[in-house]
Amino acid sequence: MNEILPGLWLGKRPEVSAISNLHSNKISSILTIDRTPLPAGAFSSFKVMFLPANDTPYDNLLKYFEKSINFIEKNIGSGVLVHCQAGTSRSATIVIAYLMWKFKIPFDKAHDQVYKSRWVFPNDGFRKQLKCFENMGYVFDTNSEIYIDFISENAYLEAPVYVPPSYYTCKKCRNPAFHSDQIIRHNKPKEDDSGKETLCNSGELFTEHLDWMFDFTHEIQGKVYCRQCRSKLGSYNWCGEPCTCGRWVTPAFHFSRKHLDELKMQPTALPLPKTPDTPSQSPKETTFVTLESSTASTV
Repeated sequence: MNEILPGLWLGKRPEVSAISNLHSNKISSILTIDRTPLPAGAFSSFKVMFLPANDTPYDNLLKYFEKSINFIEKNIGSGVLVHCQAGTSRSATIVIAYLMWKFKIPFDKAHDQVYKSRWVFPNDGFRKQLKCFENMGYVFDTNSEIYIDFISENAYLEAPVYVPPSYYTCKKCRNPAFHSDQIIRHNKPKEDDSGKETLCNSGELFTEHLDWMFDFTHEIQGKVYCRQCRSKLGSYNWCGEPCTCGRWVTPAFHFSRKHLDELKMQPTALPLPKTPDTPSQSPKETTFVTLESSTASTV
């Protein structure tokens, strides 16, 4: 985590164990640009904004520039952290855009300014979007001929951001474990000679092998623990194990619902300011993602 300007920090995704460090650096607000939000319960003492995005050249961060600039400008006086997963591409793009707007400087100069404090490397798609922002005079205007031409050349940026229907989090610390698209579904065993199989509806949670499991799934079988608080979440067996419906699942990464909370995600429309010319004026309160089983973060 590095301080780019007084009160503006850029870094990787913070762990719950780092919260005391955030407070010691007088950070009171967090802007997350990532696939999943921070665990709401653990970070409830912060003002947060979550913007879903992947780190690919095909993701549209340009549409987030206004909201991000307003959020940073409003909270920089009390300390704001901008982060993604590694703090080098997505979040760096947002911080560079803020510097471009704040000081009316071109992309190259803003990038170099950030690079002096932290190694950053926005992907090629994000660099093109920052150049477009520069060409528009540091104002996001969908009616601008520059923007229209840019989108016509990069039509994929207009595709809607996909948000999985729900996330499953550790019941104890609320750290995200997996999302609904990572659940492995299977059919029940055949019940008669008709040859027809039906989808299992037992409610058991079997997932694919998740990236964060590599540290503790090197044995044939064992327990699955929360990567944050180390609470037990389930079990795994590379040779497989039976579902309650009778179907054998191989390999098996089996989570227990009693150790998890399900957060249902529902993207909502956002009212955007006309321009980012006066972000010091308090923007309207907006909700980006509704967590149906908990209170949504607002800014």
